[in-house]
Amino acid sequence: MQGAGDNHGMFEGLEEFGLQNIENKPLYQDEDDEKEKHPGPASEKNNEAKYLFDSEVGCPVCNSRVTVKRIRRSALRLVSRDTDSMPHYQDINPLFYEIWICNNCGYAATQSSFTQPLTQAEAELIRQHISSKWRPKQYPPFYDAHIAVERFKLALVSATVRKARPIDIAMLCLKMGWVYRTMEDTDNEIKCLNQALIGLKSAYDKGPFPAAGMDESTLAFLIGELSRRVGNYQEALHYLGRVITDRTAKSALKEKARDQRQLIINAQRASQSEAAKTQDTPDSTSKTSPPKGLKRLFSKNK
Repeated sequence: MQGAGDNHGMFEGLEEFGLQNIENKPLYQDEDDEKEKHPGPASEKNNEAKYLFDSEVGCPVCNSRVTVKRIRRSALRLVSRDTDSMPHYQDINPLFYEIWICNNCGYAATQSSFTQPLTQAEAELIRQHISSKWRPKQYPPFYDAHIAVERFKLALVSATVRKARPIDIAMLCLKMGWVYRTMEDTDNEIKCLNQALIGLKSAYDKGPFPAAGMDESTLAFLIGELSRRVGNYQEALHYLGRVITDRTAKSALKEKARDQRQLIINAQRASQSEAAKTQDTPDSTSKTSPPKGLKRLFSKNK
């Protein structure tokens, strides 16, 4: 996979967990390889309390009982959703609590995958590369964006170490990018979206579908929209075009693809117009008459 040989700093800041030597590990593995504290305002946190409750689950690596935070989904109120499907909820951001961590062995994963069994080889890779160096950390009762980013990084380490599927790594990168968006940290958001695109395109090319719950046209739209957000307009138009011409795609999705394609066309036209204005503006050198005769031959500006 293109760009798979570097994690581009996705694992920065995990030294306190004993993972000092993880920063050079590639985020995505060659598929031919053998498998081997920033609390927010008190009022906001009080609002979160009514959505949270503690629960115990088993760790698939060390079999420890892990206390995790769950969200009362029935109480959530969706306010809006971004064009790349990032959800916005009232009072609480479930993304902040998406990752569960075993403080005994260091294994971290999303809520939906944490309790899924691992192969013996995967568990051994976690024990060898994470558990052997792990230093546990106690988190406060409520999580903010900074804590969420840290926990997503730990989940990325676990996914990378156990050689998870590209689509699983991609979704972790995407959701971490969404957390950065809540922080208005555009640079890190774009970095995460670019890493997500690597795995999403791999999943699109190789299947199978559904991939992370998405059919082929939905995944194509997501790739197109993320490509637009990172400024890769040519690739965005390619994938959005696939959605528009896909006979099996839902009408609403096709309409969204047309809307995003028009945004790109408008941006390109604006850029071309600005470039034309720049070219038409005379610079200071055009106001000076060029030297004539012998002066032209010996001019330093020749």
